[in-house]
Amino acid sequence: MADYLRVNGNIVAYTSYFLTINGINYIGLTELTYGHKIETAYSYGMKRSGTPLGTTPGKYVPDPLKLKVYQHTAVALKTDLFNADPNFAGLSGFRFPVSIQWQEVNLNGTYIDFFNCRFITETVSLSEGSEAAMTEIELWPEYLIENGIPLFRPDNS
Repeated sequence: MADYLRVNGNIVAYTSYFLTINGINYIGLTELTYGHKIETAYSYGMKRSGTPLGTTPGKYVPDPLKLKVYQHTAVALKTDLFNADPNFAGLSGFRFPVSIQWQEVNLNGTYIDFFNCRFITETVSLSEGSEAAMTEIELWPEYLIENGIPLFRPDNS
């Protein structure tokens, strides 16, 4: 799929995104950061050139999904997750799905699914001034898949 020039058209912006956590949509999101990578290493031998013999297959490492939300959204999210946990294991013990999608007119959408997320960090920010109270939340996914395409090689193990 090639990129194409968009003249006087819509381009993906912050308002193009939808956030769904454990089947519930949330709109009080102001910032979101995610990523993933394959950590690999060069394997060296006794070559005179000093160049590597090859690389290891590597291991898949997802970064935390970081959300910056209004405090009332954080309270709603925590309450919804706690009420959804049949074992009452606490926020860090409950695993849940997160989906992010963006869509604009005349553009193919993107769907990112985060699997088996855990709630790992919450930082509340209150400050003097006209700004609303904010909460930064980090969720720890086991893996993520964008548009059905994984970064890692899927297997059945």
